Amino acid sequence: MKKSLSLVFTIVLLLTFAFLALGSGEDDKTTVTTNSGNQETTTTTTTENTRKEVKVGETLNVNELKITYDSAEKWNSGNQFIKPGDGKQFIRLHLSVANDTGSDQYVGGFECYADGEKCEASYYGDDTLVLEKVSSGRKVSGYVYFEVPVKAKEIEVEYETSLWTDKKAIFIVQL
Repeated sequence: MKKSLSLVFTIVLLLTFAFLALGSGEDDKTTVTTNSGNQETTTTTTTENTRKEVKVGETLNVNELKITYDSAEKWNSGNQFIKPGDGKQFIRLHLSVANDTGSDQYVGGFECYADGEKCEASYYGDDTLVLEKVSSGRKVSGYVYFEVPVKAKEIEVEYETSLWTDKKAIFIVQL
């Protein structure tokens, strides 16, 4: 009797996970909006392997979470103890986040790559978007900082748009 109950429980559990897995195959609701003057242009891509590239002045729309890429620049801390390593420099990106999702969201998890090699986050201050909670209907803005090689030709900052599918948006850094 215990064996049959255990088997039934296991089957019900597996069916529940299968149902949840099928239901979690979320639609790709990630778009990039370019705002030039009074006109907005939205780029929607449905191809699974297409990168969502975001440039300065554009807004990444991820399921009603809007991340606007305001600027990218070289950064000097002005502090004698916070200096980049030899052959490296600090960069920072300013991002503004609006949460229209109907629930609190966390923003963070940005990763930087220079010429395909991962770079370290470099500074955590009061204005840093490390893992920032944004209440529903609210906005927050701040910086993400990285230490990159001075001679890097291509700098990209990744943001994971879906934990379930590992889809990412790429913020293109041009200094």
